[in-house]
Amino acid sequence: SANASVYIPNNAPTGDYDVRVYDLMSLDWVVLQDGFYVDFNPQADNIIFYEDFNNGLDGNNFSLDPSWSTSGNDGIIWEHDFNGSDGEYAGDTAYVLESESYANGWMIFDADGSNTGLPVSAYQFRKGQLTSPYIDLTNYSNVNLSFEHAFRWCCNNTHQLVVSVNDGAGWDNAISYVLNEGVFVNELSETTKVNFLISDIVGQKDSVQIRFDWA
Repeated sequence: SANASVYIPNNAPTGDYDVRVYDLMSLDWVVLQDGFYVDFNPQADNIIFYEDFNNGLDGNNFSLDPSWSTSGNDGIIWEHDFNGSDGEYAGDTAYVLESESYANGWMIFDADGSNTGLPVSAYQFRKGQLTSPYIDLTNYSNVNLSFEHAFRWCCNNTHQLVVSVNDGAGWDNAISYVLNEGVFVNELSETTKVNFLISDIVGQKDSVQIRFDWA
């Protein structure tokens, strides 16, 4: 028999993980699929920052300045929305976010809608960012980032939907997570709740920001 320990960093995404162990007897790897699951208990932790976009870009949170900002070449496309995309490819029934706070509306980057009326040959690929207000985490060492989102993306295989975490050192040093992996071009995602443990990045920092990139 043998004993082993597994180090799980605080910013490990929630989900199932395989365990791979090298066997010196067989000189091969032994794999235990879904060996353990990383999760967090939202009921056991205090909610430090919460945003339901009831006030759109003006924000509905407890930061000193609760407003969100947009940036990038097409940042102006970000808007407060209640009924989904207005684009040519939205379908007969617009795809809407089915989040816990959907009744308040949500922020949408409607790249499809911004190209309405144009032939496909004239479509413009859009890029824009949505950035949170500053969040003071000075008194918190254990931090989890959780949000609900939904999307359909087209038509570039290098396109990325990203959430980035700035610990106050600037966006050039931010940690980023790709959100559209496993979803194909023109495929609708479901409304999904995403969780990232980010304690190692932002714990006890006083000027934290979250940014969503459609890039």
